[in-house]
Amino acid sequence: MGLGLIAFGLALLPFVLGAVLALYGVKRIGPKGFWITLVSMGVTPALILVSDYILADRTTTWIPDGYLEFAAFFGVIALIGIVWGVFDMRRMSKPRT
Repeated sequence: MGLGLIAFGLALLPFVLGAVLALYGVKRIGPKGFWITLVSMGVTPALILVSDYILADRTTTWIPDGYLEFAAFFGVIALIGIVWGVFDMRRMSKPRT
């Protein structure tokens, strides 16, 4: 899904494929494991955007305004997934009385 979201500007097909795979993963894993999907949806595009920004040759490459803000948006998605996962793990690890 993360790769599909980052490729949305290139074509609609990667986005649709990523969305279908994410929905299949939710069906297979269940709603308790959806936080893993959020983490992967955020980390993958954020790492691609940040690495492109860092490795770009500044003399020949034009970097649009808001490029790092877009990477931060995906970082927030990953952070939401991580927080959700921590709360989910803590809830599952508590002894039932």
